[in-house]
Amino acid sequence: MNESIPDKLENQLKKYLGEAVPTHAATNIHAALALADILKTRGFTFHLKDLCPGSPDQTRWQAVFSKEGYEFTADHPDSPTAVCTAAIGALTSPDTTSSLSRNMTQPAKPTYEELEAKVRELERAADSRSEASDSDIIRTLSESFQQLADHSQDAIYLFDIESGTFPFFNKRFLALFGGREQGRTVLTSGSVAQHIHPEDADTLRAARKSALAAGGSEGEVEYRYIGTDGTTRWMHDRWSVVRDSRNRAVAIEGFIRDNTQRKQAEEELEHSRNSALIGSYIVQKGRFKYVNPEFCRITGYAKEELTGMESLELVHAEYRTHVLACAKQMLAGQRTTPYEFQVVDSLGRVKWVMETITSVKHEGARAALGFFMDITQQKQAAQEQRDKEKLRAILEMAGAVSHELNNPLQVILIGIQKLAAPNLAPSQKTDVIKLIKKHTLRMMDLSAKIQKISQYATKDYVQGKKIFDIDAASTKTTRDPEK
Repeated sequence: MNESIPDKLENQLKKYLGEAVPTHAATNIHAALALADILKTRGFTFHLKDLCPGSPDQTRWQAVFSKEGYEFTADHPDSPTAVCTAAIGALTSPDTTSSLSRNMTQPAKPTYEELEAKVRELERAADSRSEASDSDIIRTLSESFQQLADHSQDAIYLFDIESGTFPFFNKRFLALFGGREQGRTVLTSGSVAQHIHPEDADTLRAARKSALAAGGSEGEVEYRYIGTDGTTRWMHDRWSVVRDSRNRAVAIEGFIRDNTQRKQAEEELEHSRNSALIGSYIVQKGRFKYVNPEFCRITGYAKEELTGMESLELVHAEYRTHVLACAKQMLAGQRTTPYEFQVVDSLGRVKWVMETITSVKHEGARAALGFFMDITQQKQAAQEQRDKEKLRAILEMAGAVSHELNNPLQVILIGIQKLAAPNLAPSQKTDVIKLIKKHTLRMMDLSAKIQKISQYATKDYVQGKKIFDIDAASTKTTRDPEK
């Protein structure tokens, strides 16, 4: 059975490094980078570069190991293959192999210098075995971290600034920002850029530039992510800047969280605030920090005018003490019902409002959240209704008094006319006087009843109308008009 290229590369590496070769070094970039770390312990420097950055249809990687002025380079479409090929070149070079065979032939009686060199060689061999053991531990930890990162719901990445590549990333990051080329999943700066909303690209670049500036150590930004299916989601990208001994930015370590649900909730809350039929505001240290459009409409002030204004400036002078007392009671939990008061708008008009408030946290400090309703029209309507009811009561009273007085007045008027007749007999005159007296007392009794009215009562009148029922509305009088 023919060996595959990755198997051949790994078997070749094991000839020089033994079991220290990381598993799947020729197929997994993380294992390949662990291999590079092993060679770094042997004095090599390492560099990995994307030769086709931003290309939509090509990928090629160049791996370079350097030592004592010599470079061992390999490039390949697969980055792990490029790393392993360059590593084999470095391990099999004459300078490297000569150090392994430098003392193969020695005189029968070695000199002191030769013995000292042999001791140093043995020490190096012992150190190499120790380093290989350390490499195994590092490789194990790296694999464990990779498993942990792959289980994270956040996208995790490490971006190398010089090469423009991603030496480390988890499955979530690859799923979000990976692209497809020739049937394979690839991850490049270009594939990442394709998923950033065009309107947010400048914001992301500006945030990165600010973080990479001298002294910058971290940064964060929110942007819209465009999925392969065209859907848009909100991402919160937070990163730290890795710097070398000369304070140069060499890499970016980042975490990306999907904040779509939170963003949607914030937008829905803001929409509900702006479209609410009730004014709302936040007051902190006696001044407005937030007002919604309805609050601006009620008061007649612009948002910019209200922000920073003392909240009591809007309250009518006669109601400020009342408002302060009610607000304190409500914040202390001693009052649960809304309270009413008058405010003066930007045009000097007096309006009636009804308000409730509650204690909240705003920007980390205690504040009051208020809900504010204009009840001016309701107050005016209620007053108009009361005025109508008063007028109706007056009219009903006038009708009742007119009705009750009409009959006795007619009797008295007729009696006075009869008394003026010259031929009226004395007995008739006496009867007329008694009749006049009776109806006069009746009117006096009606007047007494009116003075003692204590409730509202009506009775039917002609043509479906109602008049005030004086008898039902007043207490019983002491005078009996029949006597």
